[in-house]
Amino acid sequence: MRILIAFLLVFGSALSKAQNWCPPGAIWKHAMYGFQCVGYSDLIYVGDTVIQSKTCKKLNHRFIGYNPMFAPTGTVNVSITNHFTYENNKVIYYFNINSQFDTLFNFNAAIGDKWLRVVSPHGGSCNVVPRKAVEVLDTGSVTLNAVLLKKLVLKYTHVYMSTFTTTVIDTVYEKIGSKKNFLFPFVCEGAIVDPDILAGGAFRCYFDNSFGNYNVSSNCNYINNIDGSVSIPEKLVLFPNPTATRFKLQGDFIINTIRVFDVCGKEKQINIIDDEVDVSALDCGIYFVAVINKQGNIVRARFVKL
Repeated sequence: MRILIAFLLVFGSALSKAQNWCPPGAIWKHAMYGFQCVGYSDLIYVGDTVIQSKTCKKLNHRFIGYNPMFAPTGTVNVSITNHFTYENNKVIYYFNINSQFDTLFNFNAAIGDKWLRVVSPHGGSCNVVPRKAVEVLDTGSVTLNAVLLKKLVLKYTHVYMSTFTTTVIDTVYEKIGSKKNFLFPFVCEGAIVDPDILAGGAFRCYFDNSFGNYNVSSNCNYINNIDGSVSIPEKLVLFPNPTATRFKLQGDFIINTIRVFDVCGKEKQINIIDDEVDVSALDCGIYFVAVINKQGNIVRARFVKL
């Protein structure tokens, strides 16, 4: 009996100290796409490092995808940035661009608790004060992959272009983070785009060596037809580019709809004249074309208006 009790005490102690945040093999994958690139991002635990006397987890953030501008293959595989986090008593901290630790998730929080959003690593207009807060709406637990995990229902807002406000209500889980949004809910007040679009998109899957794989997408590494909207094999040629008045589009598919957006994502009015796109009324600058084919897929290109 004494042996059994001793075993249970040791086993229980080991469980209580189990490393839920970023253990060996941890990797998150998110959809990631914009006007020019489509694909996914990896957040991979690559080792530990000491920052301000705290042992932090280093996460390498990479984008793997496709951009038809990059001839001949269009393949993109680039490092975006490194993120540094650490855990203390179920509170996850993020080392921000100001060399300070922000609270990322507090799994000990109670309903009504708040903390300031994580400062985006992109800096510039993202590095502003005062920052909006994350508010805890509900708490609880859930079993995923036979592991009992704490969960939080959080509410926060995005403010970008100093005008547009989006309220986000999201559930985050102790090991995984959000099952629908990007892992880090960055703040970037005043940016020209939603800050999470700069960082990454919808959650696809999580894996670590002890937990195994957890998917919300059938294929973590899927590049083609992301969210059913992009068809990679189709190519689109736009000419002349740059242009002051009109341009033509040529592709290996049937064009159904043509839409033009500025760099802030605002759709611009255009006219189609003699199979040419008339952009003479647009201001000078960079614009993006989204062409929808007969099957409803989208192919994108960029042009410069003189």
